[in-house]
Amino acid sequence: MPQWAPLASYLNNKGFSLYRATDAVYLPTGKDFLEDMLSAMEKAERFIFLEYFILQPGVFWDSILAILERKAAQGVEVRVIYDDMGCMFSLPR
Repeated sequence: MPQWAPLASYLNNKGFSLYRATDAVYLPTGKDFLEDMLSAMEKAERFIFLEYFILQPGVFWDSILAILERKAAQGVEVRVIYDDMGCMFSLPR
């Protein structure tokens, strides 16, 4: 996006490199994203913090919940923030 080149140049000149020494990973599909996230969660040793607008039972949430329960039992601090109005009818009490 050429319109952003001046801003990128300015930030780079001020010492805020936009492209160097990054750990960004391209995940082209939701499946790739889920696999990557579950893998990272499995490696957690101290904490897992998540934030979602809507949660509901299904492949995505059930996969995450299984890891969260296991990690919490191992002593990993687990925190999940979600919108209660967005989940009012989708999560069990």
